[in-house]
Amino acid sequence: MGMSQMARSARIFVLIASFRDPECAKTLTDMYEQAADPERVFAGICWQYDSDDPFKCMDPELAWAENVRIDRVPFTESEGVCWARSRAQGFFRGEEYVLVIDSHMRFEPEWDQRLIDELEVCPAKKSILSCYPPSFTLPQKKKYPPPIVNCAETRPLRWPPPDERYPNGSIRGQLDFHILQSKYDTPIRGAFFSAGYSFMPAEVLRTIPYDPYMDWEEEEISYSVRLWTHGWNIYAPREHFLHHLYGRDRDSKGTHYFRRHISKESLIERYLRSKRRCFHLLGVIECNDAAALTDQEQYGLGQERTLRDFEAFSGVHIQSQHVSVRAQESWFSLMSPAHYLNHRWDRLRDGYEFEYEDSRVPPVPSGSRPGAARTVRAGLMDAFADLGVRSLLDLACGGSDWFRPADTSLDRYIGVDFIPEVIGPLKERYSGKKGIEYRLQDIRRPPLPSCDAVLARDCFTHFSYRDIV
Repeated sequence: MGMSQMARSARIFVLIASFRDPECAKTLTDMYEQAADPERVFAGICWQYDSDDPFKCMDPELAWAENVRIDRVPFTESEGVCWARSRAQGFFRGEEYVLVIDSHMRFEPEWDQRLIDELEVCPAKKSILSCYPPSFTLPQKKKYPPPIVNCAETRPLRWPPPDERYPNGSIRGQLDFHILQSKYDTPIRGAFFSAGYSFMPAEVLRTIPYDPYMDWEEEEISYSVRLWTHGWNIYAPREHFLHHLYGRDRDSKGTHYFRRHISKESLIERYLRSKRRCFHLLGVIECNDAAALTDQEQYGLGQERTLRDFEAFSGVHIQSQHVSVRAQESWFSLMSPAHYLNHRWDRLRDGYEFEYEDSRVPPVPSGSRPGAARTVRAGLMDAFADLGVRSLLDLACGGSDWFRPADTSLDRYIGVDFIPEVIGPLKERYSGKKGIEYRLQDIRRPPLPSCDAVLARDCFTHFSYRDIV
């Protein structure tokens, strides 16, 4: 049987943790109604309930009720969302794919087959699909923004940390919208796992099971790192297949909002246990608390990639819980043409027109004026001679007043700038000079000419940090 045939007959296990959620039954109903092949969809739910609630987790008239496996737990016995997801994962029966979602979702037509098809075209062999899904509002108004990739931010907690070794905050995911294009070649590279929407081969759940002792604050960052160190890559779908209900009022007495049903003392206890467990897992702060390290060996890191590589790739610093601009703006997705930074027009050119009251003052900074320029130029030429440099690529060359390539002994000089008013006159002035060339080009866009050395003087000061990277 070919891969596409296997994919069309493959079963999907949908893992759901639901805390007294009146939307859970509607989520299940819509999930089966919109599936291309509902017979192959199986759900495992940890239903944390109150017998006085006027709703159930499933419509008793649901046509596919036999495919739904429910673990019913009184909400007062709940140990948190990761604990609930771990219990729900106990209903896994060897299905070929796993979809992890929240209990307040809506689906697009044929979502099951479309997710499988999307996963198959991911560039890496070990790939999962995960992002924060777009929203819908009640009763069922779906929104369709551009493709979404998970970036990260640090969210402060609502109380001071009881243990000063641990930061008063945690790394959490955030939505980053990509430029809307008519076509993308592949799904978009990401770095952060979203527990509310992840689609993966069943091998992931077998080898990286949900840790029931982790709390909500550390859930996504710890699982992101575990995926990374086991060699799995995260991609965001190019299309929207699911929608999430974000807009419920947390100031109301909604039964779904778990924090309203747990004492502050219990929340702090969970927070500390999870922090100790997570930081110990990541090798940041060693923990001797036996309760925080229960069954730690079952939920450890992999050996295929390192935590430090993850930090370098994603732009987060685990120990301080610091999130850099690189993480906030999802630079790990820059290789995708969908990334919005690949469409940003730099406004440097708008500031090129200078007005000087005294025309005798040259329109260049003091460091580029003749006296300073001679010193810098001489030092550069000495360095080039020591290094054997015979050709130079001058990025953001500007007017070339300070460098004067005709006065050097270089065999080849290429000046590059993206301002036509600068490059035009230079090309005319040096049109007959052998070995001197000027090009009109945005230096952020490849390909660039190949030379022995690259010079970028008074260049990066004009760029944003993201452009510099």
